[in-house]
Amino acid sequence: MNAVRNAIEAQRAQWQSAIKRLAAVPLILALFLFLPAGTINWTRGWLFVLVLVLQLGAAALLLWRVNPEIFAARSGIHEGTKHWDRVLLVFLFSAMFAIPPVAALDDGRFHWSQMSWWVVAVGYLLFSAGMGITAWALREAWLPIL
Repeated sequence: MNAVRNAIEAQRAQWQSAIKRLAAVPLILALFLFLPAGTINWTRGWLFVLVLVLQLGAAALLLWRVNPEIFAARSGIHEGTKHWDRVLLVFLFSAMFAIPPVAALDDGRFHWSQMSWWVVAVGYLLFSAGMGITAWALREAWLPIL
């Protein structure tokens, strides 16, 4: 009985952790976008926050429903992680965190480049397709293992 209760509590803790991380995304993203943009009155910035949060939320719900253990497996660097994986993560996260401020400086503040709304819409369609493919690949890759 205690083992079942412990398993349920562990799953609940993982779910709560995922919700907290998902809730933190818009706040952190807002800092990375609206501070460099110099304004909170930036429609495309708010659209990006909305689309990203919806996409991450949908992917998290799909993966949680299919395989809740994926959150524990993907929650951070674990014992046995190879050195080159850590180095790769430094470059990956540096690039990921550099893109929003540069986009904010470009579109929100200085207007270095001009994009039509239809180009933005195509970009969001491609982004959504990429997120869907990633969620599907993670789900498919983890089902046989776990």
